[in-house]
Amino acid sequence: MKNQRTRHVVRSLPDLKQKYDVKLSVYVYQRTLEEYHGKPRALAKAINDFGFTDVYISFSRSKAVLKENQDYLRELISSLSKQNIQAHALAFTESNAFGEEQKETLEIFDSFQSVASDEERFIGINFDIEPHIMREGKMVWKKVSDKYKLDHIGWQSADGYGKNGPNSKTMKFVLDQIQDIRQKTEGNNYVYSQALGHFFEDRYQDGSLSVGGVNDFLKSCDYVILMNYIDNPQQLIKLSMAELRSARKPRSIEVAVKTSDNGVGDLTTSFSDEGWAKMMEALVELCEASKPYPSFRGIGFFEFESLTDLWKR
Repeated sequence: MKNQRTRHVVRSLPDLKQKYDVKLSVYVYQRTLEEYHGKPRALAKAINDFGFTDVYISFSRSKAVLKENQDYLRELISSLSKQNIQAHALAFTESNAFGEEQKETLEIFDSFQSVASDEERFIGINFDIEPHIMREGKMVWKKVSDKYKLDHIGWQSADGYGKNGPNSKTMKFVLDQIQDIRQKTEGNNYVYSQALGHFFEDRYQDGSLSVGGVNDFLKSCDYVILMNYIDNPQQLIKLSMAELRSARKPRSIEVAVKTSDNGVGDLTTSFSDEGWAKMMEALVELCEASKPYPSFRGIGFFEFESLTDLWKR
């Protein structure tokens, strides 16, 4: 009988990380921090068990909230550091990337970092400033727009494309805020990352956007996270190709998938109803298709609580 090589089936994230030499990241929001309140080491262990290399931790700009949770956060980050997991502060969204809110966030972040030991400090800043939701009807953005008289900044979907159109101006505004925050925090050796819509690069390449291509973001960011929220493997790969091919910086494209369902709408954007095995099959296909590209960094997950629920089913 001829010897047959047994095919290794990738069933876990640690297996995926080892086989493809990828980074694995996950978003951790306030609800998870509250679930593990008083148990930072347990949360760090749970994160490590999944094989994650990076964590984007929700960082509140409220002095009261930070004061209440700073010891917990320091112990969490320290526990993660001891397991070679890098903690990034998810510190900026469209609600606080500008004006007084930006200044306040930077002051609170600097205060936290300045009194922490090396292993208790955030390794960097994660941005989730999404230009395509900076639009009329979104109350979070309307509050900022009204306060600072930013009526000229606002995404307008299909009507806003074109050279120097409203969407390009909004994209330029976001790029400027990221660059501004980076300049104000330079000297700390931070790692900077930003979440991107999966359609930005396509729109940039076809001329619909005059700015906002992946390399524009990589001027200020070390890497970007593509929000490729789809549960079809072929579509997941297709939505990742433009950025993987275009990015000039090595290991700069992280492809994020979604495991939460938000309790509403079509679940085709999430693996929450597909099951763990099907998600892993899709991720293997993605890694196989992406490994020829030097820009491929790894895979991100939105978000930790829903990922653990999916694993338990």
